[in-house]
Amino acid sequence: ICEKLIDKYPKQFEVLQQPFKYDYMEGLQEIPIISKTSNGYIMWYVRSIIENTIKTNNLPNLTIAQIDALDTLDQVINEFRESIILKHGDVLIVNNHKALHGRLKFLEGDNRLLYRIWISSPASQKLPNSYSTLFRHTDQGCYRGGVWSDDFELNQISTNINLAKEQIKKLVISD
Repeated sequence: ICEKLIDKYPKQFEVLQQPFKYDYMEGLQEIPIISKTSNGYIMWYVRSIIENTIKTNNLPNLTIAQIDALDTLDQVINEFRESIILKHGDVLIVNNHKALHGRLKFLEGDNRLLYRIWISSPASQKLPNSYSTLFRHTDQGCYRGGVWSDDFELNQISTNINLAKEQIKKLVISD
């Protein structure tokens, strides 16, 4: 996606590297959609959060250049889109920084369980500092956070990856 944006849409690519406002988890944050790291580019993109942030925080509307960049990004993403269907018992593991993903809305009354665990192996890349408000820790080889039930505080999990694995395993098995 980044290669296509660089090649065909360099102006939009440049805009996507500027901070966008997100009201997500820890409050109002500014994070670029595309960030350059030592291992290439990574992306964090949820257009609905950007648009809702503007509405709910009474912020100025996106500029024409920002809207064009988001529209172009959506168009390029759709060119690469693939669908999968998960069945009962399936587990999906996604590298949030190398693959964009989404899902259709769950049906009302659908019995589902969803835990998001953000971990980083020792071989993972260090994230840009702008990501620290999303993932707590940006270093390699650490537990970075996740989305759990309201009854569970994320700061109860160690940043040490081996200890975090054991703590998370106990939590998931006990649920």
